Amino acid sequence: MTIIITAFERSPDGGKGLARDTRVRWALEEAGLPYEVRLVSFRSMKEAAHLALHPFGQIPTYEEGDLALFETGSIVLHIAERHSGLFPVDANARARAITWMFAALNTVEPPILDLVNVKLARCSAGRARRARPRPAWLALAEEHGVGTLVGSMMEGPVGVGAAASLVAACGTTAVSDLDAAWWLASSRVTGGPRYQGAAVILPSDPGLGVTGVRLN
Repeated sequence: MTIIITAFERSPDGGKGLARDTRVRWALEEAGLPYEVRLVSFRSMKEAAHLALHPFGQIPTYEEGDLALFETGSIVLHIAERHSGLFPVDANARARAITWMFAALNTVEPPILDLVNVKLARCSAGRARRARPRPAWLALAEEHGVGTLVGSMMEGPVGVGAAASLVAACGTTAVSDLDAAWWLASSRVTGGPRYQGAAVILPSDPGLGVTGVRLN
């Protein structure tokens, strides 16, 4: 039975190996197992066919015959238990290896991935007035070697454009998670930023580049 895993069609990290399918690929390579990769788009990850494999709409997934798995820890554990080369033969050493697998996912990884989340807007106007200006947050985080995440939740082109402009203007090493407007079926705004693969392309027009707003 052919093993099939899924990976990003256009990885946000530009193929640098930070996406989680790398862990599964590594385990399969170490075990010497052949496999196929099915590339999925951000849109298709939220469709029924993929959600049947991964209920949270993420990657990677693992298929082998009638078996479908998700979560990298589960997939790697499955591979290691059924194929030689990953786990030690000695029972105690094997148990320690499994312990470190859980530690890597639950204890080691979270603080490594901790980032300062820079919010452009807050629900409370009072809080917004008291908040440190966002460029100052980015500069302070960079000064202390802390990663930053400039992200979006449900913003349209205007909000995404403002966030992308902030990152571009500050010239920081901020991670940008600005795909919110990409998911919109339609928008009331014309102009503004556009998407090219995983990149947000800022307009050359003044301001945020918005040229019109549809009111109905």
